[in-house]
Amino acid sequence: MRRFEFVEGSSSKFWEIEQTDAAVTVRYGRIGAAGTAQTKTHADAAKARVEADKLVREKVAKGYVEQGVAAGATVAAAMPKPAPASAAVPSPVAKPADANVFEPPGALRWTAAWRRLLPDWNAPPAMPDWLTHDRETMLADEPLTGTRFANFYGDTRTPPLPVIEPDAVPAKLTPAALASASLDDWTRLMATAAQWGVYPKTSHPHGGIALYWVVRLCALWAGASTAIEAYLRQFCGPPGAGHIPDYWLNRDLGLGLADARALVASLDDAAHGRMHARLVEFAASGPQQAFVAAALSPRSADLIDTALAAFVHNTQYAWTLLLGCALSPAQIETVFAHPQLWLAMNRDDAVRLALLAAQLPPERAYAALDRLLDVAQSTEARAALAKVIRAHDNAAAMRLFVKHAARKEMRAQLDEFAQAWPALAIASAAELGDDLDKTARQWLVGFANGYPQDLARARERVGDAGRAVLDGLRRRADVEDAPLDAIPAVLRDPPWLKPRAERKPPAVELARYDAAPELVWPPGLQARWRARCGDDAAAHAPWVARHAKGEALAQWLLGEFRLPPEWLARLEAGETPAFDDRAHASFSIGLLLALPGTAGATLWTWSDPARWYDYTDCKPGLAARWGLAFLPGLLRFVQNDPVEGLTLALPFRAAALAPVAADALRNTRRARNAAQTWLLAHAALACAALLPVALRDDAAGQDAQFALRWLARNGRAAELDDGAARHGDAGRAALAHVLAFDASSLFPTRLPKLPGLWTPRSFARPQLASGGALPESCLDALGTMLAFSTLEAPYAGIAQVRDACTPSSLAAFAWDLFEAWIAAGAPSKESWAFTALAAIGGDDAARRLAPLIRAWPGEGGHARAVLGLDVLAGIGSDVALMHLNGIAQKVKFKALQQHARDRIGTIADARGLTSEALADRLVPDLGLDADGSLALDFGPRAFRVGFDEALKPFVRDEDGARLKDLPKPNQGDDAALANEATERWKALKKDARALAALQLQRFERAMVERRHWSADEFRLFLLGHPLLVHLVRRLLWTATRDGARVASFRVAEDASFADENDDAWELPGDVRVRLAHPLELDAATAAAFAQVFADYEIVQPFRQIGRETHALTAEEALASTLARFEGRRIATGSVLGLEHRGWRRGSPQDAGWIGEMTRELPDELDAELALDPGMSAGDITMEPVQRLAKLTLRRRGSWNDDGFVAFGTLDAIVASELLRDVDLLTQIP
Repeated sequence: MRRFEFVEGSSSKFWEIEQTDAAVTVRYGRIGAAGTAQTKTHADAAKARVEADKLVREKVAKGYVEQGVAAGATVAAAMPKPAPASAAVPSPVAKPADANVFEPPGALRWTAAWRRLLPDWNAPPAMPDWLTHDRETMLADEPLTGTRFANFYGDTRTPPLPVIEPDAVPAKLTPAALASASLDDWTRLMATAAQWGVYPKTSHPHGGIALYWVVRLCALWAGASTAIEAYLRQFCGPPGAGHIPDYWLNRDLGLGLADARALVASLDDAAHGRMHARLVEFAASGPQQAFVAAALSPRSADLIDTALAAFVHNTQYAWTLLLGCALSPAQIETVFAHPQLWLAMNRDDAVRLALLAAQLPPERAYAALDRLLDVAQSTEARAALAKVIRAHDNAAAMRLFVKHAARKEMRAQLDEFAQAWPALAIASAAELGDDLDKTARQWLVGFANGYPQDLARARERVGDAGRAVLDGLRRRADVEDAPLDAIPAVLRDPPWLKPRAERKPPAVELARYDAAPELVWPPGLQARWRARCGDDAAAHAPWVARHAKGEALAQWLLGEFRLPPEWLARLEAGETPAFDDRAHASFSIGLLLALPGTAGATLWTWSDPARWYDYTDCKPGLAARWGLAFLPGLLRFVQNDPVEGLTLALPFRAAALAPVAADALRNTRRARNAAQTWLLAHAALACAALLPVALRDDAAGQDAQFALRWLARNGRAAELDDGAARHGDAGRAALAHVLAFDASSLFPTRLPKLPGLWTPRSFARPQLASGGALPESCLDALGTMLAFSTLEAPYAGIAQVRDACTPSSLAAFAWDLFEAWIAAGAPSKESWAFTALAAIGGDDAARRLAPLIRAWPGEGGHARAVLGLDVLAGIGSDVALMHLNGIAQKVKFKALQQHARDRIGTIADARGLTSEALADRLVPDLGLDADGSLALDFGPRAFRVGFDEALKPFVRDEDGARLKDLPKPNQGDDAALANEATERWKALKKDARALAALQLQRFERAMVERRHWSADEFRLFLLGHPLLVHLVRRLLWTATRDGARVASFRVAEDASFADENDDAWELPGDVRVRLAHPLELDAATAAAFAQVFADYEIVQPFRQIGRETHALTAEEALASTLARFEGRRIATGSVLGLEHRGWRRGSPQDAGWIGEMTRELPDELDAELALDPGMSAGDITMEPVQRLAKLTLRRRGSWNDDGFVAFGTLDAIVASELLRDVDLLTQIP
């Protein structure tokens, strides 16, 4: 097989071709990768040769350079060609031909690619064909003269002799100079080629690695021995110079290694003996030289032994050169004995090691492969190893798959292998014994329960230890199949297997709905948006503003659009130019602030929306300033960017936006949240605008129908009726037609194919509430429903299954499906196996999923975590929304938190609430009694649950004594009642643990931000909540009227109110209630309440009455930076403790360096605490101590000096809390 390579800039590719009779095989890909192979069979060998020659000429014309032989980057060029492989490599045995066959034959099935990685060492060496080329022709084709060379880290190495200056190269490349060139001359020429590295294709038709050409040129002009010696010298620079960095060996000089190795193989016996002695001397000069010597003579046992000694005693990237040598079994074991030295192991290196391990005795091969799987880090390497291990096709391979089942690359192969040989899989897993980790054991439990007959066969095959493992499996209870008439109809007779009934639209016609657009601003949104964009265009494009200001800046902007000065007035009058011929230009949208009146809005409407960039997040501010004048440009912009466009569209009640929102709701996941928010805010208008479209039978009609049904499911029935009424009776009939349909008929025309991860026999089977389990024959129908169902529009048939089955069994089934998806690598195209948790997972899934969502972004799973938020929202129960709100309130990852906040905001909008008001309603009562307690009945004994100041549950006995924990049931207890009470206690502790920290932080934040509740809301959602009342009783409250304090009070155990004198006090119905902050209490009131709390031994959940307070100095109030904490040295871990108080790490900058902590403040402001030296995003331990620098206040989203804000603008309580956070940090010892 002939090999050609192309290297230019960042491109590094190979192409190989081989003719076998009438077949031409081509393999191509990235250098170092296995590549892709294609074979084409021609009419006869002659035609195949003509085609092969044609393909070679085409590749040469494109700049590919032929190499010595077809080999991987570090495999010997002179190594013999592998024995011809059969046209089709046999696959592993898919299943036993006879049911009594227990395991496959177990012979390693080689592929052609693997044979190339480990050549046949018994074949004679091959002579490189380029040694027969004419040297004059090669010289005429030289690539060096006049070339502008790329330098691969040339400044990091010192050559053995000075390199030749570019201007002097032509004189060194004449026939006369080459004929008389000394060894030093050739050494310098090679050093020059290595230093310059790659020459580009634009300067030479055969662009590639310069060193290739020089090694070959030297061999033709001065002989093989001289070329080899000059090459060896490249690794022997001046003492201590470190001429060739080890990690660049295969990038620069290593690319000449194949040609030098071919030259060694080409020597006659006498010359080869002399060269061997030279290589022995060379190998003794250093570890890198030992690896190179072995690679140049890959069948010399003594050189390999020297290289192995260097491998054992040195840390070298060049160790991979050993993998291209003819290693004996003993030498292979030496390599496997030191996995800690396998530096920078790539995919091909891992495969070579696996193939070498196959040459060891079976048990040693198993141990070697096991070790290799533990060490391989990259997904690509592990996937390649899984294929090699599967090709072993034996019981040892099965044991490896089971043992490493936690790795997704192994799990995919395991499922396929195990389904083909189930008895072998069960037996192999059982024989692992203590080596079975949690994941493997879970897999075995599920799989064995799905194959009961094979489980029995496996038990007969294994020894005593294996039988103990199988006997110890937690088998699911054997439940009989439910009777056919009890099974939901959608599973007995799936609608998608029957002809779809056609529905004709009503015989009505609706005219397109046109209404004048309106602005409907949610409370406070216009002010917040306006604050995000300053009034000065210079703040958004300072590099432009330096040269022009005021009217001059406006005239400059018009000039950029090729508009004369008089167009300023015409734009202001609303006139638009005929066309925009500057589509290639781009500008900061903040520059539109330079235009007077509505001229900016007119230019925004007329110009291409794609031309405007918005680094300073100015568009919301422009929308707030221009109002309806912003809408025409927005309608163009939303077509380009529905995510940001629909977010900006929220206050605009315009019919033209309805189809855009409907399209995004159904088809664009990233824009779905913004679309939902807009539709909920303008439901009546959306209905009026979408009904005429919904009568059409096209994609837009389906989008409109989907949006209308979604609004109906989300509490907007009244608004839909209002919107339909705008079309009269015809509109009402059209809406009735859209909403009145057989929901079970909404399934796709093309049904999805269930993937390999769908193994329902190994999942927990759903149990019917009436008794019995869903038959296995119905499970595929359930899987099909789940596969084509969506989060936004769950298939109606799922509700039938949910009504018929027990929630706990459905939850167990859904979780098993989810875990199978995770084990298969969480393929995005099969994400339905994840979102099925929303359909049938319930509270159990929410509890188990929430911790995973919090962890995934730190494991590279941000997208999966965001989808997990949608799953929690889709579950929709109080417990699920509690966890979703918890993530919205606090999580380490800012982007994930914002996504959670967006979803909570959408749910709040759907219920007509603020996010804070929704959070009050999302706190589950945990099944507590009205007084906040819970009885746990053991029959003869009874216990009662209470909660401390941290919402941690405890139990008291019947005498009122507080116990350390709920006692275990004894023989005198009612077993059923005691077990039920014990499980109830465990669930309560789990839910309380998830709730407690969030609620304490929420209450403390409410105190700091001075959030108010009406008297009725306070009584209903706080005082009347059986869990939150435990916090309410331990805190001090303030009643206000028209913003002025009326009184402060506490809540007694009997839910009555008391003032600072502990006298009874009544809460008026017209006041608003908030948590008291010490700064708003006079000294006498604070002292009186402190005494009352002390007398009653009330422990507060957080410091409130005795809270530290701070004030700005007069000088600090005028400044935007504070230096009062500057210079304090704090442990990095303590600095990160600020995250528990609402602070965040700053955004990583160059090299992932974080230089500040930030905290969001009211009124779109951010505080930034600068750190010196900062911390690495990837390793916070890199800098164990931080020195605090300045504390800065700026507008959120700003980045230059114009964004600074004086600290005096902060509310006194906000300023005090900000200073308190940092001050407490400095007091940590």
